[in-house]
Amino acid sequence: PTKHPTIWGLKEAIVALSKTTNLKFFVDLHAHATKRGCFCYANALPTYQEQMDNMMYARMMSLNCPHFDFNACVFSEKAMESKDKNGQSKEGSSRVGIYRATNLTHCVTVEANYNSGRVVNNKAAAATTDGRASPAESWRGPLPKYTVTIFKQVGKAVAMATLDMMPAHASSSSATANPWSRLGNSTQHKTMAETQAWIKSRLLTVDPYRAQMVADKKAGEAAGKLHSAVAAAAAPPNKSIKPSTRAPAPSRPPPAARR
Repeated sequence: PTKHPTIWGLKEAIVALSKTTNLKFFVDLHAHATKRGCFCYANALPTYQEQMDNMMYARMMSLNCPHFDFNACVFSEKAMESKDKNGQSKEGSSRVGIYRATNLTHCVTVEANYNSGRVVNNKAAAATTDGRASPAESWRGPLPKYTVTIFKQVGKAVAMATLDMMPAHASSSSATANPWSRLGNSTQHKTMAETQAWIKSRLLTVDPYRAQMVADKKAGEAAGKLHSAVAAAAAPPNKSIKPSTRAPAPSRPPPAARR
């Protein structure tokens, strides 16, 4: 608090908010001089369920902005602990520090290169006829140089993605809190469930998440077998099978003894 009072005060305020309000997201915005594109650094969380939710936020950003590169995002534990050329650890970064202090799932650093990116995504149309929604985009030609307009689009996508991640109001017909969601018109995933399944398949190649998923699958199979066995043992006799009313055949008398 004496060396960096502003940073210390901001952290304390965020920690207090996490305890007294329904705080869901922490986003730190950075410029990047070396790695091209707009992407994010996020944390490696303990369970695959948490990590799926963590990665979903970045995926929704890419859905809302053609210049956000999901494949360039970093979710590794190494990126939480590594040191830079000056010997400063990533443990001191805001996204790691806030996560350690609050356990918020969505603590990310959004990075934007000064110059340009590596890819441009296709942006699907929004689920609305309201003219205020930006149109669908399909890029053809050389990669663009970044402008203030593009940086604003990335910032808008960060905000729209938070709505995609939040549940819809009970009176809403939308699947999420974003009434202008682009997910339903996406060419790759059209529902949150499909997107989660896609992210889960990517985590199958990453430990410890792969081991956790294998263990959960085995536990589910064992529970299913146990449930079936208990249900079979508790089931009443099948009354639909009636005993036969047919009279038994008369017995034949024994053959006469030979004389």
